[in-house]
Amino acid sequence: MIITCLRGGIGNQLFQYAAGRALAVKHGVELKVDISAINACDKDTQRAYALTDFSISASVASAQEISIVKAAQQPRFFRRLHRAVENMTPYYRKSVYKEPHFHFDKNFFKAPGTVYLYGFWQSERYFQKIASVLRKEFQIIDPQQGRNAELAEIINSSNSVSVHIRGGDYVNNPVTHKHHGACSPAYYGRCIEWISGHIKNPLFFVFSDDIARAKAQLPAHEYFVFVDHNTEKNAHEDLRLMSQCKHHIIANSTFSWWGAWLGSHHDKKVLAPVPWFSNPGRTTTDLLPGGWITIEAR
Repeated sequence: MIITCLRGGIGNQLFQYAAGRALAVKHGVELKVDISAINACDKDTQRAYALTDFSISASVASAQEISIVKAAQQPRFFRRLHRAVENMTPYYRKSVYKEPHFHFDKNFFKAPGTVYLYGFWQSERYFQKIASVLRKEFQIIDPQQGRNAELAEIINSSNSVSVHIRGGDYVNNPVTHKHHGACSPAYYGRCIEWISGHIKNPLFFVFSDDIARAKAQLPAHEYFVFVDHNTEKNAHEDLRLMSQCKHHIIANSTFSWWGAWLGSHHDKKVLAPVPWFSNPGRTTTDLLPGGWITIEAR
């Protein structure tokens, strides 16, 4: 059994699920998710388990299952023996596999078929081979209705471009802002100019957790549709609408990363910001899929 620890928002949870599913498929074993630590990665930002609206096949792991996979539910003597063995075991063969760094770990698929995964796993390289599986599992269960269905029709019948502007803790939380930063208005101006020069009659659909700020940041343009009716509780609806767009301008956000990745247009253009983080301490060479176009973020 593979158990993957879910933390953070919907984008992070999708990455953590995807890596866990890929390892479970490799070993032909069951995947389960641990949702007990969802809010642990950012105590100033409240999170919730966000995958119930998707067609995922994994169930939530029980406390007992987590304890067994972590090899924690044993008599004291065996726990001590286990710790002694673990101390001599490579990190990728331990019962708890902690992501050693941000970029792709080449040892990932050497992990055993019974393991607890703890990390963010933000690279397509972890799950590229099961992309078709994930595209099915990451479909939203309920059909689109109301305004979402109306927008989906417009998106499908136009040269639609999703534009994601991340606000919230990226702007308002000093610690998060220092680490992540926020894409500048100049970044979006450059992206819109690039799209307008390469895509005929683009129609821009703007998604944000702060629509008022998004409107203030974007240049005046008659071809903007601000998607402002979905709330945090049904953010998956925004994600689905993003994925239905033909092209994408993403923020330095896992949410719009997935909106672009799930897009199925045969000739989609994805514009992504560099650098991804304000803090230069992470290597992001494996974060963006090949073919995505990078634009200066600041």
